[in-house]
Amino acid sequence: MTSRLAPFPLPDLSGRSALVTGGSSGIGLEAARALAAAGASVVVTSRTQTRAADAAADVGARPEVLDTSSRSSVDALAERWGGAPVDILVLNAGIAPPRRRTDSVDGHELTLATNALGHVRLAHALREPLRAASGHVVTVGSIAANWADADASDLDLRRRWARGQAYARSKLACVVTALELPVRAGIAAVPAHPGWATTPFFGPGGAMRWVAPLALALRIGQDGRDGAQPLVAAAVATRFPRETGYVGPRRGLVGSPGPASLPRPARDAGVRAAWWAALCDRAGVPEEWD
Repeated sequence: MTSRLAPFPLPDLSGRSALVTGGSSGIGLEAARALAAAGASVVVTSRTQTRAADAAADVGARPEVLDTSSRSSVDALAERWGGAPVDILVLNAGIAPPRRRTDSVDGHELTLATNALGHVRLAHALREPLRAASGHVVTVGSIAANWADADASDLDLRRRWARGQAYARSKLACVVTALELPVRAGIAAVPAHPGWATTPFFGPGGAMRWVAPLALALRIGQDGRDGAQPLVAAAVATRFPRETGYVGPRRGLVGSPGPASLPRPARDAGVRAAWWAALCDRAGVPEEWD
């Protein structure tokens, strides 16, 4: 895969810290690489020590083990982090839905737990280090969030589970988290989405083996480095979010970072409030963060 975009211009990040969850592959790895190249002290996480260590060696970062689907893993990372300031927190870790509904170790729908609940819990645990640094949070949404069912009463999809909805709703949750963090916690946050980034995220086999190269050839898909640019822009830039509150490729699926249209459900303040309450409840944190 070939990157088409010029690297996003970053300021000198020397002396600033960045924690990138799910930083061992795909857009997380590329975001970590860009932040490290700009001088930030970067920590990358993965579910295994080996993958975290390999990624850290690749970008010049520090490795940490984190499984965002597990409360105990999130709490352990927060304890190891201690009170060190967090300048940039990129909440990128995620999974594609399994073929059948699966619960996390804590009893929540696995896609939601991994992509959203663990990140809510981690941001809560690191709220003081974020505040100490006047830090900035980036969550990773998706164009799929536009088609999410906005009902927050069954966040774990126990009544009716479908793979597409599990993923779309987990990404809506990520967008809501970023939009509500400034209001509920006094922490700056911006959601971003990568457009159609043809990374190994959805697996190398099956239809994606053929669809990904076709998407790149037709210029409706982009590689991981280009797909990471909205995340990097959201982490350091302020001019885009003022317009829509969301950052993505300028042409929707591909292109340089710019203002993106919020997913339809996230435009409703009532929907955001209901989702925030449900997310905090499932993540085991209070709605209002002291």
